[in-house]
Amino acid sequence: NMKKRRMRTGLTLISIILIVMGLVSFSSVEPRITITYMSGPSQAPYEGVYLQRYLWGAATLGEAGGLFGVGRNVVDYLKTSYAETASVTYRSWLYSGIEPSVTPIPMILDQGRTSNVSSLLGLSWNDPLLPILELNLTGRWFGPYDSWSVILSKATAQSLSLKIGDTATLYGQKFLIIGLIDDNILQNIKEVNEEQITPLWFTGIQVYNMHLPSSKVAIIPTKTLDSLGGTIVSISVTFSNASYVIDASKEISKIFADYELYASSNGTAYYLRKTTVLNLLGWQVQIIPMILGSLTILNLMLATMMERNREVSIYSSIGLSPSQVSFMFLAEVLCFATVGGLLGYFGAVATMY
Repeated sequence: NMKKRRMRTGLTLISIILIVMGLVSFSSVEPRITITYMSGPSQAPYEGVYLQRYLWGAATLGEAGGLFGVGRNVVDYLKTSYAETASVTYRSWLYSGIEPSVTPIPMILDQGRTSNVSSLLGLSWNDPLLPILELNLTGRWFGPYDSWSVILSKATAQSLSLKIGDTATLYGQKFLIIGLIDDNILQNIKEVNEEQITPLWFTGIQVYNMHLPSSKVAIIPTKTLDSLGGTIVSISVTFSNASYVIDASKEISKIFADYELYASSNGTAYYLRKTTVLNLLGWQVQIIPMILGSLTILNLMLATMMERNREVSIYSSIGLSPSQVSFMFLAEVLCFATVGGLLGYFGAVATMY
């Protein structure tokens, strides 16, 4: 039947293609990230935003430094964006680079003695966890101008008969021991995401939430560890006004969508879960054209059916039931819809690009 009426079939198909092209050209579908806050299971240690890579950057044995870190550019961006409202600090780790947390870093002590630590932990003089770190700290914490200073665990100092004021040589540089921290305090300190702050403990089967004991870690200032080749693994942003935390976490999550981001406000920790949904743009202005297009197509098909009343009567006289005749018209409509819809869509895409 469609072949018999080539002119009408062609004009109807062209009309459908043009209508579909018009509707597609003025609307689009794009992915959009939505942010969902999920309450954490425990009390947050500070008010602010915490950022790290998923699974610490999927660290594997044999990689340089053992980690694919956050990146200096992220730190610089956050410091620039929130210079007036927040304090941005970060933490760094450094392994031997040969076999992370297995190959020790030699530490040469006074009187020719040597010791081995598995990694170095870089912390800032104004780390947001400082109030907890200072608990049971013998000596003092880093100052803003300290560079070649080191803090060891009390167990390490006791085993090596070290005391505050002694010196230790790391990577050819002399470090002054300014403090000794309680092992239990350092071991039990947890971030907003409830993970320890000491470097990862690499084992044969890697688990990304196992961290080194404090006895295998030496703490030095972050700026010093940067000069030695440390890897930035996490960033903390603490605000002078806690009411900024939620809004800032949304902004940061949109910019750094590939990172794990946690927010803590009013003593409660939140994990920002990012999901991608499809967002239809332009539908608001397409409602009226869509109705007009649908009525135009309906008018075309009704006109086609009305012109074929005689043909329908002939089909009925030779024994076709009304349902069989309806199926014939439905097949034509489906053919128009499929061919016209596909050609109209791809035609609109080709026209726009």
